[in-house]
Amino acid sequence: MAVRDDHVEVGVVLRYGRPLPEVAAEIRRGLAPLSGGRAVHVSVEDVVAGLGDGTRTAS
Repeated sequence: MAVRDDHVEVGVVLRYGRPLPEVAAEIRRGLAPLSGGRAVHVSVEDVVAGLGDGTRTAS
């Protein structure tokens, strides 16, 4: 996460399964009230396969 004068940047790693733009929009909405009026830029850094319980599959 980086807070700039006019925007906030946040990088995330997501679990495979949901559409990435949907998840990014959800994160953006959640952070908007905390951003002090700055734009929130979400960067998906990686997508991992998961079992739904926080456990990763072997690769």
